[in-house]
Amino acid sequence: MTSQTEPRAETQRITRTVATAGSAVAMAASAVSILTAFGYILSYRYLRAFYRTLGAEWAIDLYPPTQIIQISAPLAIGIIGLCFTVWTVYPQVKDTKVSFFEVCVASSIAAVAFCTHLAVNRYLSGYTSHIWIVAAIALGVAVLMLTTKVLRHVFESDNRVTTAMYLLLLAAYGIFSSADFLGTRNAQRAGNEDSSSQREVRLASDSSGASYRLVAIVPYERALLRSERNRHIEYRVLPLNELIIKGSQRN
Repeated sequence: MTSQTEPRAETQRITRTVATAGSAVAMAASAVSILTAFGYILSYRYLRAFYRTLGAEWAIDLYPPTQIIQISAPLAIGIIGLCFTVWTVYPQVKDTKVSFFEVCVASSIAAVAFCTHLAVNRYLSGYTSHIWIVAAIALGVAVLMLTTKVLRHVFESDNRVTTAMYLLLLAAYGIFSSADFLGTRNAQRAGNEDSSSQREVRLASDSSGASYRLVAIVPYERALLRSERNRHIEYRVLPLNELIIKGSQRN
């Protein structure tokens, strides 16, 4: 009887192990699929805001899907790192009591330090401020304390799943809104003729010496160029090897 029971128990153990491994693989595949879709939508919103502000929304078609996803890869890695950090650190700090007053104090320190940094850079010429480091540290502390407080509320709530879903939706809305904001802001900077972020280029095959502004590097070693003559804005897409970038070694 014992000899028949042992193989059966071993078979059940192997079955449970395979089922657990299969569930883990399925969860990992689902997470990758969700992050990929999230990254694509986020990158697309950024590109749409960027090129719509420039008046060249057609330039989005220059990006294949794989390139669009890669734009948000650093953010996806950051989200994974943040989730891992929260997963490992929260059990150690979950019993630490944090008040909203402490969060407000840390946030206020970050705001004051950041405003001081901007004021120093604006009004004290010849001096480079590093006060932003203080602002970054204070903001990080505030975010950590707020995250601890929110997670404790989620885990101690009777409706954990519902609360977590609301928080995820709120976080997604904030991230998507930031993509629109950054795209619009970078486009305004790129569209400014006086901006130092733009490089002046000319065509290697053009003997007239007409110059353009390099707005963006697009996939397949191409450049999006901008020129403005008589208040008429023109965009061109040309291979990089046909351009001479002023101030570079190719000039």
